[in-house]
Amino acid sequence: QALNNIGHYCCIMGKCGDAISYLRECLQLARDLHDDGSQLKACGNLGKAYDAIGNIVEARNFYEQAFTLAKQMESRGGISKASLNLDQIYKTLGDFQNAVHHHEEVLAVSTRLKHAVGRCNALANLGDIYLNATDYPKAVDYYQDLLATAKRESQLSFEAMAHRGLGNVANELGQH
Repeated sequence: QALNNIGHYCCIMGKCGDAISYLRECLQLARDLHDDGSQLKACGNLGKAYDAIGNIVEARNFYEQAFTLAKQMESRGGISKASLNLDQIYKTLGDFQNAVHHHEEVLAVSTRLKHAVGRCNALANLGDIYLNATDYPKAVDYYQDLLATAKRESQLSFEAMAHRGLGNVANELGQH
């Protein structure tokens, strides 16, 4: 835990090279001790450190490891954090196919774990991806599913996102 914290704060202070050293040591120790929680945290922090120095490939690698660990642990918070980080990486890379695949996986895992916020985030992200790709029928499907889920789960901010998305689709189609 101490190595993880030191690595995290080194990165915050702009010493990402030092952070990576501490975090790699932490990750190896966590693996040796079979400490999944510390592995998850180290992978997430390594992803952030590599992202901070512009090494997107390594950042994606560690975020994917964090996502895999979070799924194995059924950690809702870990899944959410890793998912958001991967989403940013895929947007940076313009990687439409992996973004869709990732959010479909998040949707399936969140549904299985009965994690309403995770499900809503995945639906919103999928709607946005298809809206940006001008695949309006798929965007509408995801936004409508988001709206129904958000209403059922009393998630007002996600209801607003669904209405925004549906409005954006209507605007793009000239249906004011």
